[in-house]
Amino acid sequence: MPDGLTAPKAAHVLHISAATLKDWSARLGIGQRSSSTGAWVYTGDDLKVLQSFQSLREDGHGLDTITRKLRPLIDPEVVDDASAIADRPINDRSTYDETTSSELTLIRQEMVRVTDLARENAQAAHQIGDLEATVRHLQFQLSEREEQLKQSQGAISREARELEETRRRLTETQDRLVQMADRPWWRKLFGS
Repeated sequence: MPDGLTAPKAAHVLHISAATLKDWSARLGIGQRSSSTGAWVYTGDDLKVLQSFQSLREDGHGLDTITRKLRPLIDPEVVDDASAIADRPINDRSTYDETTSSELTLIRQEMVRVTDLARENAQAAHQIGDLEATVRHLQFQLSEREEQLKQSQGAISREARELEETRRRLTETQDRLVQMADRPWWRKLFGS
């Protein structure tokens, strides 16, 4: 790739707009102003980084992830702690050589913490399921008891009406008996 491309030419090579090139360059901190013209100039290395950025973007990676992944290409001295270690391929022997025992300890501690959190989450989910089942059972029992209460209230109302009717008949019968008792025997005999 040619060195020292201006922004419009670099954008053309990458098949992106000049505004997109400016945004990506600012995010990655690449490109330089030419001292003679004052225009932005991109080196071959800058274009390689921008092409990697473009490829990762097309693969659906977020801007922060892309920036973190490309940071070692831009400034090899910068290593983004645990995230850079985690992004290295496992089969790369240099990963094991460069990783210190303290980094491994931190990674192990984090794995234990995450595992403990997952276990606690599973236990909490199980307890929530048990509590939800208990609530459903209690709601069912409550609805059954409410139905029984309604039925009992209906039966009590019917019995109260029947009792009132029986009292009324009893009172009428007693009144007739009193009236009959007040009549002389001979009127009772002839029904008058």
